[in-house]
Amino acid sequence: MFEFLLKILNFSKIWWIAIRPNTLWVSLCPIMVVTALCYNRLSVVNILLSLLGILSLQIGANLTNDYYDTINGADNADRVGPLRVMQAKLVSESAMRKAIMFVYTIAFFVGVHFGVYIHSFLFILMSVSICASYLYTGGSKPYAYYGLGDPMAFLFFGPIAVASAFYIQTYEISLFAIYIGIAIGCFSISLITANNWRDIEGDRRAGKKTLAVFFGPRFSRFEYIFFIFLPYIIFIHVLYLRDVSLGLSLLTLSCLGITWYSTLKEIWVFDRIELDHLKNLLKKTGKAFLIYSIYLSFILFRTK
Repeated sequence: MFEFLLKILNFSKIWWIAIRPNTLWVSLCPIMVVTALCYNRLSVVNILLSLLGILSLQIGANLTNDYYDTINGADNADRVGPLRVMQAKLVSESAMRKAIMFVYTIAFFVGVHFGVYIHSFLFILMSVSICASYLYTGGSKPYAYYGLGDPMAFLFFGPIAVASAFYIQTYEISLFAIYIGIAIGCFSISLITANNWRDIEGDRRAGKKTLAVFFGPRFSRFEYIFFIFLPYIIFIHVLYLRDVSLGLSLLTLSCLGITWYSTLKEIWVFDRIELDHLKNLLKKTGKAFLIYSIYLSFILFRTK
């Protein structure tokens, strides 16, 4: 019995590593913000299905990335980032293919549900999203290998994610939801930039032409700073649009400012950047994303 439980724990741990929990804020945060944005007409079933759908898309992209980057040689014994389960031979190619099919099947049926019960366009959108998720690093011409990963992540995990989840709740297309989605999408780019900046040498050797490989580490530094700074400008504008009191505005901005400084302090001066700093940057960016989304959700929930 004990051995059986140990096997289950080891199995769960391996797949927990495979889905890359430090990056899942990309899926959780848009749904959190939408929940706050339309809390007074919230369908719990639909918001949970929206979360399941977007999580399936991201986990599918992560597993597909693990599979193809190992096959294509981008993930090898020399990689400097977190453990990749297929490259480490903890998961077989066959098991990974089955897992990829499983999570995309979940996403497909979530799309079917929304297509039948809300609007047929949502099924089309989910189908396109599944293709975009898979082709990020899957197939013969993965677009992440040609510098298109950043803008696609911005669109599908930013404005599209927030606006579609908002529509599922309210049956309305909202420009404000799209605007909020821009802030969320900027953090998605920041997470990808942190990942690609760290892996720049390994990706270059493997022929994976990310924006970091195309333009170099100096560009990655400025891209990261810009896309993690822009959401705070949007946050200030939201405070103005929602007519938030001066005291609450100063309190939230002070807390966010501390988080922002903590995230950026190790990379602010280009000459001081070391590989160890870049290894931690992805996790710090994910935490900053979560804190930002919590404060933004709080403001959206408190104001109308």
